[in-house]
Amino acid sequence: MFGDASCTGRTVVISGFGSVGSGIAAGLAAEGAHVVVSDLDASRKEMALASGYGWVEPGQALSAPADIRVPAAVGGVLDDVTVPQITARLVVGPANNQLTEERVADVLAERGIVWVPDYVASAGGIAYALSRESEGYSHEAAQKRVEDIGDTVTRILDLALATGTTPLRAAQQIAERRLASPAS
Repeated sequence: MFGDASCTGRTVVISGFGSVGSGIAAGLAAEGAHVVVSDLDASRKEMALASGYGWVEPGQALSAPADIRVPAAVGGVLDDVTVPQITARLVVGPANNQLTEERVADVLAERGIVWVPDYVASAGGIAYALSRESEGYSHEAAQKRVEDIGDTVTRILDLALATGTTPLRAAQQIAERRLASPAS
C-alpha cells in the first residue's frame, strides 16, 4: 500500500477502544505508528491519552487525517454518506459487517480507498482457536496460520488489481474457489 510493510510514521485512526481496539493500538504503536483512537464511551479518552495515543471525537473519526483507518467496534459504518469523509488510503479492521451494502465496496474503490473485507481482517481469532482446539496445533503452528492471513490479504489485493475488481469481489472469488476445491 505504502511501498513498504513498516508502520513507522503512519497515522492510524482506530474507531473503538475496547479490548480489541486497544490491542490493535498497542501493536501498531509498538511498530512505530502514530495512533489516534476514538470511542463512543468518552471515559476511554483518559485511558487512550495516558497510553500516549491521540484522541478524536467519534463524529470526526472518519474525516481525521490518516493513512490507515481501522473500524474496530460496530458494523454498518461504511455507506454513501461516510465513505466520502474518509481521508485514509487503506481501511482494514475487525468490526463485522462494515459495509451497509456490498456496492459500497465499489464506492470505496472509486475513491481510491483500499478496503480489506472485514471477514478476512478479523479471521485470526477463529483461525487460531480452530487450529488449537479442533485440530490440536501447537501455539506456534496456530500462530503461523494466523500470520498466513497476511498472504491471503496480498492474494486478494493482487487479484483485485489484476482483474479490475474490488477486494470484496476478489475475496469472494477466492472463497468460492476454496469451497469448490477444499484441497487447494
